Amino acid sequence: MNKKAIIIALVAIVVAAISYFIFRTPNRIVYTSRSSFLPSFLQCSPSELQEPDAGTGGLIITVLGIESGNCHYTGKLIDKYGVLSKDSPDTIDCKVPVKLITVNRFNGHLFESNSYCVFISK
Repeated sequence: MNKKAIIIALVAIVVAAISYFIFRTPNRIVYTSRSSFLPSFLQCSPSELQEPDAGTGGLIITVLGIESGNCHYTGKLIDKYGVLSKDSPDTIDCKVPVKLITVNRFNGHLFESNSYCVFISK
């Protein structure tokens, strides 16, 4: 193998490695109970709570992670077929300062309508 081919191969490997670290999306852990999801939520780690309700569908909370000092998460109600519920308001998108991510917010004020959360049209 000549030097030019080795250099090209090394450059390709470096570009591939850099691209991987820049464009990869973190693996999201999926939970089915609030108690197991809570630690990930409090750390704003990429994760998802799929809380099914046998009769009506359920709730999905997706934590996307920390962005510019805010915890970015979304929430939506789904029907029993796993489709966004037509009875639900739109999906809600929240970007809450990390210091405000608390057990209290999780237990009762997760999607309170304020300057941190906005509705996304269906």
